[in-house]
Amino acid sequence: MQNQDFFFDQGNLPTEEKLWGYTFSGTHFVCNALLNPNSTPFEADSDGCYAHVRLKSDCAVLETDYRGYFPVYFYQSGDKWAICSSFRQLVQIAKNRG
Repeated sequence: MQNQDFFFDQGNLPTEEKLWGYTFSGTHFVCNALLNPNSTPFEADSDGCYAHVRLKSDCAVLETDYRGYFPVYFYQSGDKWAICSSFRQLVQIAKNRG
């Protein structure tokens, strides 16, 4: 995986708010950052090329830039699922899981 890639599945859920890629939020440029929701400026509809994990009390929400410049891939087989930013890695994981 490259340093911009991420992988989540039912056994590997995000534990912190994070931004992959870059965004322009107001007058700020934010790039590949762990985000503190109380201090880091970030709007969900910001311009840029990014995937963003936003943590809520009962779930994690994965958002991408609205134009789809930062692709995210999803795989599901029965009750198993995976989300990854690398298509190649996701295919390899799916092969390994059968």
